[in-house]
Amino acid sequence: MDSAITPHNEFEQSIIDALAEIISFDQFCEVFMTTQVFIFLDSDLDADPEMENFNPLALTSPKGYDALVIFSSQELAESILDQTGDHQYIMVVDTAWIVEGINPGAGLMLNPGTLLAVDIEPQMVEHLQHGQEDVLE
Repeated sequence: MDSAITPHNEFEQSIIDALAEIISFDQFCEVFMTTQVFIFLDSDLDADPEMENFNPLALTSPKGYDALVIFSSQELAESILDQTGDHQYIMVVDTAWIVEGINPGAGLMLNPGTLLAVDIEPQMVEHLQHGQEDVLE
């Protein structure tokens, strides 16, 4: 892990620690499920407060599964805003809400295109949904 990376928050520090194997993946998941993340939307929620007509940014992973794109800080999210096409609106949400509501068979791309990128495959999302039920409630 590049020692020049400066985390913007405790969650990013846990990503650095997990990638460097300083903490276990289970410890990382505990932090992950109790934090907030940033997602890109294709419409302004001020214009649609009921959240009826929005689509979060999703990509196809290199392994071929659909993945919702999430970021660990506003700074990292803003750093790739020029690459998000129609998804120009950033929203902060609870990670547990994302995990609970994600489509079956989908994964998560955390911080894609950055040094803090982590792919969370669909089977891990399912594990988080079922293994962290106390966090999701």
